[in-house]
Amino acid sequence: MAAMITGLALESGTAYSSEKEPDKEKESSKEKEPVKNELAHQMVPNQVMKLLKFIEANFDEPTRKKIFGQLGYECFYAVGASKWIQNYKSDPEKFFEMINSGKSVYWEKLEDDRENSRIRVISREFVSCVCAYGQCPDPPKSLCNFCCLRLHKELFETLLGKKVEVKIDESILLGGERCCTTINIIT
Repeated sequence: MAAMITGLALESGTAYSSEKEPDKEKESSKEKEPVKNELAHQMVPNQVMKLLKFIEANFDEPTRKKIFGQLGYECFYAVGASKWIQNYKSDPEKFFEMINSGKSVYWEKLEDDRENSRIRVISREFVSCVCAYGQCPDPPKSLCNFCCLRLHKELFETLLGKKVEVKIDESILLGGERCCTTINIIT
């Protein structure tokens, strides 16, 4: 009977023994080594690009808008843009000055027409899309149409504290020489 109880206890993951249990506090303080798997780091971006292409080819526009739009939302928060733009929220003029003084890596200028509730974002000229997921042959157009659009929406709504509508006027992914986006401020 005791052997049967011990066997059941071991199978369930709880060992009953007269020996002193190990000090759990000491065990939890041991640092675990991270897994070093270079192949996994190479596979993930490639797998995500293939998945995005699959979504582009196999799902309808409303579904692509939800998925790629969420990707743009996640990009805004994951890459630190949400924290970065907070530096300018109390004074959007500083943001416009910073961009228009040539300090932005991506944007060449912002055309500020807030009197007419409009801002035009004009990128620098690049050979290819600056998005990490756009760095592949035949990148999904939804990266531009929904992902980048949502990223701009989150950024300018945060900066201005107002709702905006975003229109992609031109983009490298859609065959343009640069990316140009119009931000319409909803009043």
